Amino acid sequence: MRIVLTSRGSRGDVYPIIEIAASLVRSGHSVVMAAPTFFAHRLRDRRVPHRCYSEDTLAVMRGFGSGWGAAKTALDWFSSSVDEQFAVMLEETRNADVLVTSANEIAAPTVAEYRRMPHFRVAYTPLLPGTQPPPLVPWQGLPPEGNRLMWRVLNIGTGLFIRRYIDRWRRRLSLPRMGPVRDYFTGNSHTLLAIHPTLAPPCPTWSGRYRFTYCGHCDGAADGHESSGADEGLDPDLERFLAAEPPPIYVGFGSVHVKHPRRITRMILEATRRSGCRVVIGSGWSGLGQFRPGAHGHRGEVNGPVFVAGETPHSILFERTAGVAHHGAPAPHTPPRPPGYRSSSCPSSRISTTGAGVSTVSVSDLLLSDRTGSP
Repeated sequence: MRIVLTSRGSRGDVYPIIEIAASLVRSGHSVVMAAPTFFAHRLRDRRVPHRCYSEDTLAVMRGFGSGWGAAKTALDWFSSSVDEQFAVMLEETRNADVLVTSANEIAAPTVAEYRRMPHFRVAYTPLLPGTQPPPLVPWQGLPPEGNRLMWRVLNIGTGLFIRRYIDRWRRRLSLPRMGPVRDYFTGNSHTLLAIHPTLAPPCPTWSGRYRFTYCGHCDGAADGHESSGADEGLDPDLERFLAAEPPPIYVGFGSVHVKHPRRITRMILEATRRSGCRVVIGSGWSGLGQFRPGAHGHRGEVNGPVFVAGETPHSILFERTAGVAHHGAPAPHTPPRPPGYRSSSCPSSRISTTGAGVSTVSVSDLLLSDRTGSP
């Protein structure tokens, strides 16, 4: 079977799709994957035939804000890249049997319709309109009717942003104009919810074809800034750090770009001093931990209380920590969950309401407490 896969965005968006592609290659299928140039080294490492999108992944991630700002940035990003998406997908799906994408690929439903092939979109949050809150909006605690209203507003806004780009290509392909946003993304596509149903229970208002495919992680695929691959272990220096007692706390924001990384690093170090705990800082795309005195690259002080880690498999590291502080944006996560775990597999409010982790603390609140000297 010839299978085309494509994904863009952060490592949490792209790495799981790469692992799916690698698994399909090992199973003997004919596979090609499209992803931004940033991920070419990972695709080569996993022996996945590929081609690259031209977008600057790091620049895109640095531009994301929060709340409505993040939603608008995401729509701008989707729209600006749509021509390249169509060109690449149409070329690669010639004579293909199946199209598999992340939920970021807005051209995919049209390409699949034109090619008359099945389309599977992998979603790390419940991207199905209903009574559960939509991702990227700041109000995650609304009642069911409020959530339905938010979905309608989000779909209207999405349509305003992308319809003219989609319809331009649909005219070229002699397809009818794009219908309602909800039908466009869920009507003919199969949604694979790569999220634990405990955090996103099935909603009776969901429509379309969907199924939960959560399996913890794909061959060790990790989220955020972390590396993937079941054949990878931990850095030897990190192994020695973890071998000491007591188990450390992990702090990192993955591929989420946070403002003021120097100040946040200073706060982490001060909290470490006050609490007397040991800490693994995930440097991520913001470079946390690399601004402290004596820090060199990603190396930590093996005999000290702090270790600055680069790319590290979460599935191996987290089970050896006493707790995890991580970003709360949508992305896959890897079990097991140590005490105090802050998963990134769905909006963080659901983590606290289900009891899977502690309640949310925003970065802006942390920076405010740093200015005021509050605990």
